[in-house]
Amino acid sequence: METATETKPAFETETCGRCGGSGRYSYCQMYGDRCFKCAGKGKHLTKRGLAANKFLRTLRSKPASELKVGDEYQSEGFAPLGTVTQWVKVVALKTENGHLTIEGDKHAYSGLDGTEMLRIRQTTETLASTFAAAMEYQSKLTKDGKPRKR
Repeated sequence: METATETKPAFETETCGRCGGSGRYSYCQMYGDRCFKCAGKGKHLTKRGLAANKFLRTLRSKPASELKVGDEYQSEGFAPLGTVTQWVKVVALKTENGHLTIEGDKHAYSGLDGTEMLRIRQTTETLASTFAAAMEYQSKLTKDGKPRKR
């Protein structure tokens, strides 16, 4: 008996040409045999998929100057074992000498000129609508990831 499995819609990908889709390439002692082109996944985004992904990130971001108290933005930082990504809730906003300081519940982010784009936490509804908009945008792109002229 066959069972139907639903596939989640995703941006356009292609099989990795370096590892042939296995996710493994040559061995090194530090990283093992993980393929660096596809990060061990066996596939990567096409130019069209990359453009749609970039479009999605812009839909889910806004300039630091437009933040309000209560908004949550994604913060990335370095830790001893790699990069740490976390959501920070805006507690207060201050502007001094033309520079913006965001006081968060976990840390402060200072020295901003306000034009920096920060990824904002989305509701379930906005996640779905922005993803649908990005998928529609992808369908209107050429193979090279550029908008069609028609």
